[in-house]
Amino acid sequence: MSSSVQVSRTSSPEFQELIKNYGVSVPRYTSYPTAPEWKHDYKPELFFEAIEKSNQSQKDYSLYLHIPFCESQCYYCACNVIISKKKEISQDYINYLKQEIKFYGSKIDKSRHVVQMAWGGGTPTYLSPEQITEIYEHIKKYFNLYEISEEKESGHEYSIEIDPRVTSNEHLETLHKLGFNRLSMGIQDFNEETQEAINRKQSFESVSELVKQARLVGFKSINFDLIYGLPHQDINSFNETIEMVKKIAPERIALFNYAHIPEFFPFQKKYIDELSLPSQSKKCEIFDEAVQQFTAAGYEFIGIDHFAKPEDELSKAQRQNKLYRNFQGYTTHDGCDLFGLGVTAISSVQGTYKQNPKKLASYYSPAATNADKFYISTESDNERREIIKEIMCHCESIINKLKYSQELEELRNFESNNLVIISEKENEFTVVTWNINSIRSRLELLLDWLAEKQPDLVALQETKVEDVNFPIFDLRQAGYHSVFNGQKSYNGVAFLSREVPDQIRTGFRNGYDPENCRLISVQLRGIWFINVYLPQGQSVDSEKFAYKLEFLEQLTAELSEYPSDRLIVLGDLNIAPEEIDVPDPSAMKDMVSFRPEERAAFQKLLALGLHDVFRKFNKESGNYSWSDYRTRGFERNDGMRIDHILASGNLLEQSTQSYIDLENRSKAKPSDHAPVFSFFKISD
Repeated sequence: MSSSVQVSRTSSPEFQELIKNYGVSVPRYTSYPTAPEWKHDYKPELFFEAIEKSNQSQKDYSLYLHIPFCESQCYYCACNVIISKKKEISQDYINYLKQEIKFYGSKIDKSRHVVQMAWGGGTPTYLSPEQITEIYEHIKKYFNLYEISEEKESGHEYSIEIDPRVTSNEHLETLHKLGFNRLSMGIQDFNEETQEAINRKQSFESVSELVKQARLVGFKSINFDLIYGLPHQDINSFNETIEMVKKIAPERIALFNYAHIPEFFPFQKKYIDELSLPSQSKKCEIFDEAVQQFTAAGYEFIGIDHFAKPEDELSKAQRQNKLYRNFQGYTTHDGCDLFGLGVTAISSVQGTYKQNPKKLASYYSPAATNADKFYISTESDNERREIIKEIMCHCESIINKLKYSQELEELRNFESNNLVIISEKENEFTVVTWNINSIRSRLELLLDWLAEKQPDLVALQETKVEDVNFPIFDLRQAGYHSVFNGQKSYNGVAFLSREVPDQIRTGFRNGYDPENCRLISVQLRGIWFINVYLPQGQSVDSEKFAYKLEFLEQLTAELSEYPSDRLIVLGDLNIAPEEIDVPDPSAMKDMVSFRPEERAAFQKLLALGLHDVFRKFNKESGNYSWSDYRTRGFERNDGMRIDHILASGNLLEQSTQSYIDLENRSKAKPSDHAPVFSFFKISD
């Protein structure tokens, strides 16, 4: 059994009391563990190993570039910045940045694309258009960037933060010509008293005109950053800002909470009067009012602090369960490795975190030795990160009740105050077996099918791909974890699951048949699922048939070591066990997959306490999971039922339905096998 945790977005009548009880500072969780916990010693070779592992994934990735310079200090800002009006100081930085671009660009596979790029700071438009062009062209030389003409097909997002006070029309024209397709502007608040207090004066008229020019140049996606909790803010003043923002109508809005931490940023203590800051309860009222106003204006509420128009890619990603959160906030591409370039920039590559030095003097040392913080995630970290991401992006997560019993118990106080909903997940658990006959050839078919059917656990056979080329990230983006045991061109088995398996085993425990990847096992919800791709056997007088019978003996011995009451065996077993599983039993009695010795071996599997789930619900003949392409068997309903889901007795009692998905078999370029579904009400 698992528990579903759903976070409530609405305030209860006792809201002020809740603020007193729960109003504490918490991380934004743009990573897990958070940066203060990154205390491993930096070893460049371990980071390079992570890059190589990333290359093996062949997945597109994200790039972040940090430009630390600003002309003046904004008093609310907690970013790593260098304040100077002497812009000539930036050229030395650009030269070292170009060295880092070359160093890491040479280590990343050139066949992979940068699908997301963000320039932040500081103020990237502190640089001149010529300097921005110099950096962009250098990136283009060492990294595989998309052209802006490819945007519709690739879905890439290249964004840059711009300061309306220092950004010229020439900047806008240069940025769009280079290939940036999204702009992000720090607005914070249009109220003049608040702007004066935070040292960021910019009029509504100047921002509106800049947005107008950006749209004329060709930018179709613009983001505004707003901050609540700033000096002199209240609901009335911030409502005026909201009305001005609505008039300009950016595609996206980020609404952040001001963090007043003068112990870390002395200029906050010097320049911001704490008495001018709204109280915790007032801040919550401002935020709640902003949510009401923006959603009433047609924006969709994204995650915990973003808004987007319904047609924006961010809204689409949330609706399609593809929303992701990283150091730049919410993004549209789930699971991309992130490479950070520039002073203080953070990389997140295959669960390995690396932060560049925060001081320029240290950053200017050789790129291979650059690191202020470093951390290699554990499996537990990865699992907790995924749970946090699901809550931050979708406000709910399925959590293993046994593994996280203490954490769930600690949430009970929150539940009693209507802050979270904890529900026991005893809905039907969907299990599928499918011989996909090459996962790379049918990846699009698989992804569309997963989106439509949304099974909980899928056992795939004949994946026909080496482990390094398994499409992990495409499947993760679809909401599935992958475990696999594969080889090039032949065999191969894999599990796809919405929950992270508790245990994983590949192959036979006694080491039988190591050269053929035909067996993988996972434990999930206290149940062992055994995924088998049984040899076909070719012909009765061949060595392959003897191998098939030997494999069956080894499989029976392997399964006898598992708990008989918590076991499901599924896969392409290449055996039609009963006469009703073939169209003409008398004509097929000597054919491989229906031979007496194979069927007898199948009965030995059942003798372990296993039961054919499909036959519990389907007693009639004419149900075939496989049919021959060459003879157009599917069109003639001529085939065999050789793909099976076998369950122990108590799990059979909890099964509610089973069927063969023939609709899938009728799709374009299908496998010669159809998926077989079984549904269970699985409890502890």
